[in-house]
Amino acid sequence: MVKLLGGIGALTIVPLFFLKLASFFFRVTYFSNILIVICIFLILYGIYELSAFYKRPTIFANARNGTVFVVIGFLFLSVGDFVSPIKSTSLFAWWPFLVIFTVFCVIATHFLKRSLNELAVCSGNDDRFVYAGRVLFGGAVFTVIFVGVPVMVVGLVRLAIAFFTMRDTQRSSLSTTQSPLTVSVPSIAV
Repeated sequence: MVKLLGGIGALTIVPLFFLKLASFFFRVTYFSNILIVICIFLILYGIYELSAFYKRPTIFANARNGTVFVVIGFLFLSVGDFVSPIKSTSLFAWWPFLVIFTVFCVIATHFLKRSLNELAVCSGNDDRFVYAGRVLFGGAVFTVIFVGVPVMVVGLVRLAIAFFTMRDTQRSSLSTTQSPLTVSVPSIAV
């Protein structure tokens, strides 16, 4: 269930990013920010449960810190939605909000990357979680020139794949703790 919530949260953000990108050019609903934050909290809940399962509180602590920064960044974008009445005619009114959002995204993905690196070591999904963290961080750096959004979409898809392809944590832990009892009989040399 945990990996399902994390994967669904990561996949649901993808169309919402494109909706947010469209809001820079067209009058679109302001609820895209709220929906993106809800999806981020789904991912955060998945990471929280995995952090508790692996007994590594730093996994959740880094993800929580990243979530705080990305929510603050989306709040700045929401302020930009209301403050910039001329956004359909001039993109220059959006640059200050976009630069601030990019700074917060870079900080947030740095923390998320640290969390995903540690989760990769614990879960055994080394390449998937590590690659998703690197791509998300690289995309955040280039968000200010809109090139980062497609890169972040790739990172989110990779994150969803990492969640969905995780081994079932409870089943794998039960199989290691409940191994069949083997009796060894010592051999006697004659």
